Amino acid sequence: MIKKIFIGCLLFGCLFHLSAQTDDNTLAKLALQYYSGQEYDKAAESYARLYANTPNHYYYTYYFQSLIKIKDYKAAEKLVHKQLKTKYTMWEYQVDLGYVFELQNETNKAKKQYEACIDALLVNSSDVVDLARAFLNRGKKEYAVKTYLKGRKLSGKEVAYAMDIAVIYENQGLYGQASQEYFDLLNAEPDKLSNVESVLLSWWLNDDNNEKKDILRSQILKYGSRYPDNRVYSDLLIWYAVQEKDFSMALKHVKAMDRKYNLAGYTVLNVANTALRNGDYAAAEDGYKYIISLGNKTVLAKQAQAALLDVQLSRLQTPSGWNAAKAEMTDKELRQYFQQYNVTDKNAELYRKWIRFKALCLRQVDTAAAMLMQQIALGKLPPQQITLLKVDLAQLKVLQGDVWEAILLNAQVEKSMPNDTIAQVAKFTNAKISLMQGETEWAEAQLEVLSAATSKLIANDAMYLALLIRDNKSEEDSLCVPLQYFAKAMFLTELNWYDQAEIMLDSVSMAKDYKLNDDVLYYQAMIAKYRGEYAKADSLLEVFLLNYSTELLADDALYERALLQEQYLKNPVSAMDLYQQLLTYHSDSIYAVEARNHIHALRSNMQRQTE
Repeated sequence: MIKKIFIGCLLFGCLFHLSAQTDDNTLAKLALQYYSGQEYDKAAESYARLYANTPNHYYYTYYFQSLIKIKDYKAAEKLVHKQLKTKYTMWEYQVDLGYVFELQNETNKAKKQYEACIDALLVNSSDVVDLARAFLNRGKKEYAVKTYLKGRKLSGKEVAYAMDIAVIYENQGLYGQASQEYFDLLNAEPDKLSNVESVLLSWWLNDDNNEKKDILRSQILKYGSRYPDNRVYSDLLIWYAVQEKDFSMALKHVKAMDRKYNLAGYTVLNVANTALRNGDYAAAEDGYKYIISLGNKTVLAKQAQAALLDVQLSRLQTPSGWNAAKAEMTDKELRQYFQQYNVTDKNAELYRKWIRFKALCLRQVDTAAAMLMQQIALGKLPPQQITLLKVDLAQLKVLQGDVWEAILLNAQVEKSMPNDTIAQVAKFTNAKISLMQGETEWAEAQLEVLSAATSKLIANDAMYLALLIRDNKSEEDSLCVPLQYFAKAMFLTELNWYDQAEIMLDSVSMAKDYKLNDDVLYYQAMIAKYRGEYAKADSLLEVFLLNYSTELLADDALYERALLQEQYLKNPVSAMDLYQQLLTYHSDSIYAVEARNHIHALRSNMQRQTE
């Protein structure tokens, strides 16, 4: 009988416990609902019941916050004292006590409580971090800094918690003090350079009034002067110059550092390559010539020699850089280079540029095509590079009038690399060739497929051409001859054969009943730009935007005219207005992101000039 009574009591106790637990779970859900709905008085009442049963950290947090919201500070103070007596004692509760004092306008008591917390710290990094986090959670940034500084003193390390302190200073807008923390850290731990550069880059991207950049420059120079033997500040100065796109300055410092530390030109090569990517040919050339002047026959010297030839090709193909004698000399130097080193996977891209230069600038189409066929036949390059050579050869075959061979080459590319972007390029090229041949139905079908291409640029261009065909079909002219002329003009413009392209555009303009006037005007403007006739290009685009602001190429025209105003006509106000029009009327344009970046950069430069 006693045993049965014991079991019955035990079962009753379990059932009671389960029932109580179920009630608490229901109440917890209701309390959170009250809190989320900002019914803080009801939330406080519910959490008070929950906390009475289970005085854990979770219920404490919501109960405390609810009391603060309804301004029942005395109850909040009692709650903190009670929580401090539990096994869940944390630095957070000590800070909460000071916070409650502060809310009751007991400033001195709050200050004493906060400082008592810091004074109580021992050599324990986790305590330092936890207390600092508790201060930050209550918005007490200055006390968080004091906590880290006390932790630094206890640790005996002069730069302990530097990154944490710097972040707080940043949030307070104290960028000078933040940079000091970062630069002191770098003096002790140079391996942290990449971490610091990542942070400073975020400063760079959010600095409308150039305040942070000016502070950085001043601090870099100061620390570089103070610690002349610490290479990290030289690295940082070079990084700064590169971010500013002042590549001449970057090269000046990087060459000095290269000589001082005997780096054999590797850092110089990196900066020169960056200058080349950004179109600063003079700085890039300066860097490559320096590496070559070192006189070694290493792989680095070969890279610099190839890069210097690349720069010369790029400069010759700018509107102001063409020089017939220089072009012949560069062609000769490239021939000698490839005779010495042959074509490899390392210099195949330079080889492609040379072939294109020979065909399109020196007009040696047959020679260039023969060289490509020979290199493809050798088969010594990796498959992807052979594929790229076939794409190049297909273009030259069109210029030679061998259209079917061009189509076959592109078809081979599609088959060999079906999942690569280059296959989409080949397919798009064949669609254009078909359009030039008057096969509009087949071209339209291929373009419809390409409208969903993974490459946004190809998809956008394919969509444009597909709509162009649709708008210009004619029952009377099934071959759409003006459209053929226009497609040829597009193709020739891409290959920089501007005289022939203009002849095709003139032929389109002479046709009647075709809706291509806006497209012809746009390409005439582009040809003027490529020739360096910037005022003429701007004028043509202005006419386009006045008459065809709702046509397919309107966002292209706005973006191109903005670039002209910014980069060549040096009119930043007009450029900003055009970029803004693009964002306002064509927010879904593929140029939208670039337009925002240009607006940000222009605004920063204009503010700097007015200071």
